[in-house]
Amino acid sequence: MSDTVRGIVINLANQGITTYDHYSFNSLCLFNGKCLGASDQGIFVLDGERDSDAAIDAEIETGITDMGTSLKKRVTDAAISLKADGPYELTMVSDKTYRRSYQVTNDRVNGHHTSKVDCAKGIKARYWGAGFRNTEGSDFELQSVRIITEIVARRV
Repeated sequence: MSDTVRGIVINLANQGITTYDHYSFNSLCLFNGKCLGASDQGIFVLDGERDSDAAIDAEIETGITDMGTSLKKRVTDAAISLKADGPYELTMVSDKTYRRSYQVTNDRVNGHHTSKVDCAKGIKARYWGAGFRNTEGSDFELQSVRIITEIVARRV
């Protein structure tokens, strides 16, 4: 499986798009409750927490939003509700291609919990979004990311 491609999945219920990078499969299916990937090398069951003993990287990025106002705002904090067994990274994204990542440790909290991330407060933008990724292949279930902003009194 030397050739890799990008797999794209569209959720028909909410029009959400998911991409899978570095996939070595030419087709995917759900058969008898199991996800299967096919390639020239054969058919493989896609399950487990590792990929041939390698950690599995996962990343999610939201779209950007003006949060219902045309006023500029700066992000002060973010609240991440999740269940994770290791460290992860939060990235704040603005409409002006600003990206800033924050390393977050799990603090060995079991079960779902909310972590607060203090964000740099210098960037002002109308639109903001967030990205989230695991590090060290840690397993996670992301429930929500809430972006906490402070309005700046200037309209865009």
